[in-house]
Amino acid sequence: MNLPSRARNGLNGVARELLRQPTVEKPRSQWVGDVVAWCHQHDIDLTTRINSKTLRFDAALLAQIDDVLESARIAPLGRSLSAQAKEGVEEDKATRESPRARRVLVSFPPQPITGLANEARAIRDVDVLGLKLSAFSALIQVENLDSFYAFSPELPALSGYANPLVVYRGDSHYGGGFALLANAWHKTRRTHIYAGDFDVKGVTLALDSNAWVRSSLIYS
Repeated sequence: MNLPSRARNGLNGVARELLRQPTVEKPRSQWVGDVVAWCHQHDIDLTTRINSKTLRFDAALLAQIDDVLESARIAPLGRSLSAQAKEGVEEDKATRESPRARRVLVSFPPQPITGLANEARAIRDVDVLGLKLSAFSALIQVENLDSFYAFSPELPALSGYANPLVVYRGDSHYGGGFALLANAWHKTRRTHIYAGDFDVKGVTLALDSNAWVRSSLIYS
């Protein structure tokens, strides 16, 4: 998931404010939500800085963000992406969508394919826009990739859902696509269940994506 331009602009404004004070608190606006989603996808822990209404920024958090950007060879905060593109380091991501921007990993019932060994579940990389959400009774968001590959909705706690949509919650490759899916699903007002680790990070991820935390689907 690329850091959206509006989030970058907001962070640049925060950086200027931090020159005058040690911390800056911002309400959970759209650009702050982008920052929260991006940090989660890159395993930047916001636990001590975030609550339901605000996100607290400090120099250490901005340094962590810059470290991730640097490791991805993306311009750090305060530097123009267009200027970086002119230097030939990386294309301006604001003018070209990432090839994974709308992709999600989905687990479907077995789908036999000639020449391919049968699997318990069929894992597919699909475009969010290609999913007909009305066909699914519930969205099941699986936190960990290894658990996603092994996950089956044939559980007593899910017996009331005839055709649930099982999706990996995403990472640096699939996080952007899942964020799009979660937003679209939220508008349907249908059930969104979270299956993941019962720890601060897991619960935070669930709440940030508007999922329901079901105790029977929380890992110990």
